[in-house]
Amino acid sequence: AVIDLATGKAAIGLKAAPDDLTAYWALTATVTSPGASVSFAIRRHGRPWQRVAVDDSPPYRGFVDPARFGKHEQVEAVAVARAVGGALSVSHVATFRPRR
Repeated sequence: AVIDLATGKAAIGLKAAPDDLTAYWALTATVTSPGASVSFAIRRHGRPWQRVAVDDSPPYRGFVDPARFGKHEQVEAVAVARAVGGALSVSHVATFRPRR
């Protein structure tokens, strides 16, 4: 998790896991500052980051269709939170394989 220098606490966390209700993968962010909006981006090997979702209310989630990826392809994801005052927080990079 990224540390918020003002508070010394984790500002944003990210989890990538299969969604319980669909065939998609859910990217879920935990944000400590209220009123934030969260953007989710993914990166495939050797390619630039691509924004895949934006959510402006908790629970902050974005969804990834595993059919877009090759079998056993490794994908990296990141969440970027923008607080009401404009401050940015970036999560750690989560690595996952949407198709097994």
